[in-house]
Amino acid sequence: GNQADIIVVGGGGAALAAAAEAAKLGARVIVVEKNRVLGGSTRLAVGLMMAAGTRIQREAGIMDTPRHYDAELTRIAKAQGVAGNAELRWLLARNAADTVDFLESIGVDFIGPLEQPPFKVKRYHQALPDGRAYVHHLHRLCDSLGVEIRLRTRAKRLLLTGARVTGIETESARGRVRGLTARAGVILATG
Repeated sequence: GNQADIIVVGGGGAALAAAAEAAKLGARVIVVEKNRVLGGSTRLAVGLMMAAGTRIQREAGIMDTPRHYDAELTRIAKAQGVAGNAELRWLLARNAADTVDFLESIGVDFIGPLEQPPFKVKRYHQALPDGRAYVHHLHRLCDSLGVEIRLRTRAKRLLLTGARVTGIETESARGRVRGLTARAGVILATG
């Protein structure tokens, strides 16, 4: 159909994770991706994640915390003369472990934790073989949750009802223009 509770624009790692979460919460979800394959830049990524407080670290006997990770990020940024954004650093530090644990729970295999200078604690978690692992397992999760994925479908513009976004206009690879309605919202995850 042309209606869903949630429409996700983009087919990379963030988009697939958002689609899966919405579907877990009971939403009917449509993902639209302009390319022939899912993955976006996630598919091209090395697949490493720096994270503090993961199950993998605990199993290796490494006691680490998001606060310690944040302090190291801040120290390294200052040493490199980069002010950065303290709020965003803390957002990363406090959520990275949950992300690694979630990805592991859906089947992503990691090696590590490994050293990554100039960090003093082993926090480097490497997905095997690379970022394609994230895409593969997130796609499987979305399929198991009934997420509808439309490849080779370009989002052209947001559709508004008053000031509220209520859907998107799409164009297929063959040039067919169609409107999709989102009852609860549109998530833009286009990188």
